[in-house]
Amino acid sequence: MRCIRLWSILLAGWLLVVLAATLWLRAYYLIGIRALQQDIAGMSAVERVLEARQKQDLPMPQVSVQPSVNLPWSPVLLSLAQEIPPQAWLTQLRYQPPSLTLTGYAVSLPALSAMEEALKKVKGMRPGAAGELQQDNQGRWMFTFRLVSQG
Repeated sequence: MRCIRLWSILLAGWLLVVLAATLWLRAYYLIGIRALQQDIAGMSAVERVLEARQKQDLPMPQVSVQPSVNLPWSPVLLSLAQEIPPQAWLTQLRYQPPSLTLTGYAVSLPALSAMEEALKKVKGMRPGAAGELQQDNQGRWMFTFRLVSQG
């Protein structure tokens, strides 16, 4: 009789643990579903707002640019863009009259030399004093060059 009582208590305890675990997993699952539903509702609201803005098709505001200020820079920047070798890229352009400071990276020393030669060909500018040069931990060469306005 004691043995049956012991097994009955163990079985009842085991069933309670299984029931509690089942209820906990169900609650956890439902919370996850609700969170996903809220995310979907939020994305749907954003999508509706974006679609409404697209339907309005508002024109972009026109900005007036003074041609006398920007016109001299167009050939310089176009020339610079055409002359930069593909193995080098700029991270910063800083203009302090009369010089333009270029900061960037080159993947190798030959690319750095090509960059230095390319800067000699930039229209409207002449090379100034060379700046900082150092290699980073990925093997790229960080450079700083200065160009001085010719006129």
